[in-house]
Amino acid sequence: MNRTVALLLSLSIFAWAPSALMAAPAPPAKAKPAPIVKLKDGLDVEAVKKNELLDKRFLDLYERATQKLMQRDINGSYTLIQAAQRLRPNSARLFALYGTMYKLNKQYKQAIRFFQLAANGFKEKTESYEKFTALYNVAFCYELQQKRPAAIAAWQIYLTLASKYPQQKAGIQFAQSRIKDLSSVKIGPSKIIIKTKPKSR
Repeated sequence: MNRTVALLLSLSIFAWAPSALMAAPAPPAKAKPAPIVKLKDGLDVEAVKKNELLDKRFLDLYERATQKLMQRDINGSYTLIQAAQRLRPNSARLFALYGTMYKLNKQYKQAIRFFQLAANGFKEKTESYEKFTALYNVAFCYELQQKRPAAIAAWQIYLTLASKYPQQKAGIQFAQSRIKDLSSVKIGPSKIIIKTKPKSR
């Protein structure tokens, strides 16, 4: 397990109190070219421009931003994410971090927006864990908003994708249980009784 995935796993198990509210950053219309990075060890600069995880400057900012979130320093993380976004304006990983910050601040509408951007940006074959985590959080945030139909639809999207991967058995079972519980609620369409609280990822 590389250190980036380890950070994502560590971040996913924390639930923190909200900090100061933030204005939603607007995603850039189109990506700017990544800066040329001088590397050692014979790494290809062109490969770095395409793969943000080979960009040492970006990766340092990303990891520091993640650590700030783990320390409940949302404002510090926000500053670092903005710096990283100047290097990689359309990074799905940064969109996921924005989503996490807004979820922690109980700003679920903004969180959903950025988790959806992240899910769309992650590649299914090579970044499936990150994609599943973003989709999971979309459904989770809809539940926290008490939006039952939207939550069911989001879990269905998660389930459809996860069903292609046998290693996602636990996630598939959990999504099925959430759909079952939410579908059995007999009260108004905008209200949810959460019998089993979704786990943060």
